Amino acid sequence: MADDSSGASGAVWALVTLLIVLIVVGALYFGGAFSNKKSIDINVQKPNLILKV
Repeated sequence: MADDSSGASGAVWALVTLLIVLIVVGALYFGGAFSNKKSIDINVQKPNLILKV
């Protein structure tokens, strides 16, 4: 008799691998690894001394 459980076992491992990849990609995405936003802090102050000519 032929053993047909190897096909089902391969499908289960493919599903488990896909779920692991989705979890890792989701963690990277929500962790901000794929964002290109850059925060720039600009401090603009009024001059303390105005020179009158």
